[in-house]
Amino acid sequence: MKDFIAGVTALALGVFFIFLCRDIPLLVARGYPGPSFFPLILSVVSIICGVILMIKSIIRLRGSKGFTSVLRITYLIRRFKDREVLNAVRFIVMTVAYIVLIPYLGFLLTSLIYMLLVQVVYGVSTFKALGISVSMVFFIYILFIGILKVVVPEPILGSIVFR
Repeated sequence: MKDFIAGVTALALGVFFIFLCRDIPLLVARGYPGPSFFPLILSVVSIICGVILMIKSIIRLRGSKGFTSVLRITYLIRRFKDREVLNAVRFIVMTVAYIVLIPYLGFLLTSLIYMLLVQVVYGVSTFKALGISVSMVFFIYILFIGILKVVVPEPILGSIVFR
């Protein structure tokens, strides 16, 4: 069942990223790959792997008595009580919140909060998680903003760091 869920997830993510790349050019001047070329390749590979995983899972379940219980709602509810599934759902919710909050809080502050929350939720002590998060955000700032001059999203209310 876990393979089937992973296959559906891979398929959905592949379709989602193809949908996101639809307005980005596939090729640029003289036939060179454009900005959506590599994401589209990865999306197609994700879709193919997801379908293969779903088919293998269905073939394996078909021979067992678990095949008929896959369709039952109670079986699915019981599966969502598993610790691994709850951890995955927590991580997805925190990641979606991170992506949504970036325009409002800025990249650096949102990244600090996200890294701190993920570590604390999964059992790292708060003091250690704070040290790791601050160190990583500082490293990202020095490398990407300071050295490579990458422009990162800033908060709506203005910059909180010196440029």
